[in-house]
Amino acid sequence: MTAPASGSRRVTLPRLPGSFRRNHSTAAEGSRGWFASLFSPTAIRALIAGNRLFVLVLIPAIALRADAELGYRWQSWFNDSFQYMGDVIGLHPDVTRPAGYVLFLKLLEPLHSYAVITILQHLMGVAVGVMVYAVARHRFGVAPWIASLAAVPVLYDGFQIQLEHLILSDVLFEFLLALATTLLLWDSKPSWQRCTLIGLILGV
Repeated sequence: MTAPASGSRRVTLPRLPGSFRRNHSTAAEGSRGWFASLFSPTAIRALIAGNRLFVLVLIPAIALRADAELGYRWQSWFNDSFQYMGDVIGLHPDVTRPAGYVLFLKLLEPLHSYAVITILQHLMGVAVGVMVYAVARHRFGVAPWIASLAAVPVLYDGFQIQLEHLILSDVLFEFLLALATTLLLWDSKPSWQRCTLIGLILGV
């Protein structure tokens, strides 16, 4: 490959070695292959087979949230809910309430759906239960039934499900805190990059 230089001279630009191009392409394909294999039917079946008890605990918890979503379409209101919605309109920070939740609502505003907000919050509640189970199994190596029992309070508590169905900041805060804790405890010595990410999550 060549590029014109001053006058009539031409400067030859170095080409990437063929081995580099092949290795780069192989690495990219390997990354895509790893991601695809992670969510392949075989991997999902293996994941379910290895955590059958927790799956049995998780399915009714999801059904409860679906019942709440369909039974109380599509959201419930608390006094603070109206203030949050008012802050979304002007997009200004509240003097007493967390502004981060207002940004979360603002991101979802183009969808014009309260159902999207509460469905996401219900999914966050389920995710917190999954994180509790995963940390108990991976980091502390407890028995499946103990890890499943540890996740029961957040999966089945009535007040938890009610919070998930309210237009309030509590569940988003809970989810981010659980995510930061999971990242911190996943390994005995987390890297500085992970600690930086944890700090950012806690900052949010």
